[in-house]
Amino acid sequence: MDSLTLAKILIKSCLQLDEQVNSFDESTELLGALPEVNSLTIMTMVTSIEEQLDVEISDTELSGEIFETLGSLAQFIESKM
Repeated sequence: MDSLTLAKILIKSCLQLDEQVNSFDESTELLGALPEVNSLTIMTMVTSIEEQLDVEISDTELSGEIFETLGSLAQFIESKM
């Protein structure tokens, strides 16, 4: 599974969005554009990434830029694969 697909799956499940996610591309804005993206859902996504990829993500690795767009989230996931 590629990082963009995994990012879409995480957004779909963690933000409880359905078919809407299918139309998302790398430029789709997340943070500030989707009301579902908040600190709680971000931590849920981080935990899901850790579980899916069997990695640990430290607090120092996290920044708001990771969650700005679907593409930036996918790039972060790719760096952890």
